[in-house]
Amino acid sequence: MQLRLALEAAHMGTWEWDITNQRVIWSEKKEAMFGLEKGSFDGTYETFINCVHPEDRHFVHNQIQTVYQQGTEYDLEFRILMPDRSISWIISKGRVFRNPDGATVKMCGVDLDITNRKQAEL
Repeated sequence: MQLRLALEAAHMGTWEWDITNQRVIWSEKKEAMFGLEKGSFDGTYETFINCVHPEDRHFVHNQIQTVYQQGTEYDLEFRILMPDRSISWIISKGRVFRNPDGATVKMCGVDLDITNRKQAEL
């Protein structure tokens, strides 16, 4: 309960990618952050990557693959393309989880909308 309150207060969305079953789970806050209606995210990696700004997709996909293979921390800033075609900036942080054999089975993390900060920097 405290964790949920802390995430809500920080306006963070959570995500979990079950790599074994190829299923991505987003919190309601993350769906809202990406401009999606509650419960509309279909749980696929493809839908996620299609939300990423076209100019950032290759970078994001490559970084995810590196994290997946090397088991390093996931820490990215990238743009997303909202359903109304506006652009928002996201910072996404997470980590990889491996099974006892060393195979990557899951990635979990949090996202934060940093659009205001990025606009101020520009």
